[in-house]
Amino acid sequence: MHDLKAVFWDLDGTLADTEMNGHRVAFNKAFEEFKISWYWDEHLYGQLLSISGGKNRIRYYSDQIGYKISTTTNEKLHRAKQSYYSNIIKQNKISLRRGVSRLLLELSNQNVEQWIVTTSSSLAVHSLIDNSDQLREILFKGIITSDDVQKTKPDPSCFNKAIKDSGIGRESILVIEDSYIGVKSATNAGLKCVATPSIWDSQIPNILSHISSAVDHLGDPSCFSKVISGPSCPKGYIDFNFLQSLLNN
Repeated sequence: MHDLKAVFWDLDGTLADTEMNGHRVAFNKAFEEFKISWYWDEHLYGQLLSISGGKNRIRYYSDQIGYKISTTTNEKLHRAKQSYYSNIIKQNKISLRRGVSRLLLELSNQNVEQWIVTTSSSLAVHSLIDNSDQLREILFKGIITSDDVQKTKPDPSCFNKAIKDSGIGRESILVIEDSYIGVKSATNAGLKCVATPSIWDSQIPNILSHISSAVDHLGDPSCFSKVISGPSCPKGYIDFNFLQSLLNN
């Protein structure tokens, strides 16, 4: 019998709906500023989410369309994008996903360590935390970002670092992710994972073969989770007891 001692949260698309109305919009504003005639609509951006990390995403897209872009320009674009993203966050245009605030508080009350493990930059993480009343209430034990590792998801480096820094055994940790690259990163690190896939995620079938449970959202007493894969939730939503049970299945 393993006790749940830590939950590692992904950030973008998992804790909050940051991708389509946050990062995507910021990328497009940066492209416009640099007079680059790219526009990432929701369909295209949904496909680009299979590439983790903003600079990697820019590089991948430029290679795909045969548009040469220097490393220096890529870095400048990404810095501009981060600035636009921070401004979007400050305008309170981003909300936490359903059930996140409830589960964060419940896990905190159960003395479960909570970590953020993300491919976003430290700036993006703290912009969101600083401008979210719900997230500021939570004392995250640690935050691992793209600034802390050389390789981003699906490489397991970020989760391996979180495991090492936490000092908690893999058997007592659960991960909450929304994307295939995140799920693969977690499982490559030997961790069990709960998935809350985004509605635009085209890789849900790939996610399902790697996780312990998948639901459309974490749910709450007024709006139950829809189970996509795995065991049913006795209360109708993801709670501490349900996560505890997953560790021992």
